[in-house]
Amino acid sequence: MSGISSGSDDFNENIRNVKLAILRIGTQKLGPPPIEIQDKVQHIMELSELKAIANRLLAVQRWGDLFGP
Repeated sequence: MSGISSGSDDFNENIRNVKLAILRIGTQKLGPPPIEIQDKVQHIMELSELKAIANRLLAVQRWGDLFGP
C-alpha cells in the first residue's frame, strides 16, 4: 500500500511539524534551546498542547518561560 497514508500517519506528521516549528522559531527568537527544553518538546504528543506552546513562544523572552510555572 505504498503512497497511501492513514489518518494516524497524517496526525503524527502534524505533530512532528509543529515540534520542528516550535524549535526552529524559538531558536531564531531565543537562541538554541537547552537540551531539557528539546526533550520536553519532543515528548509532547498532544497537538493542542503543542499549539499552546507555539502561541506562548510569541510572548516569552527566554526558553525557561515557555512552559510556565
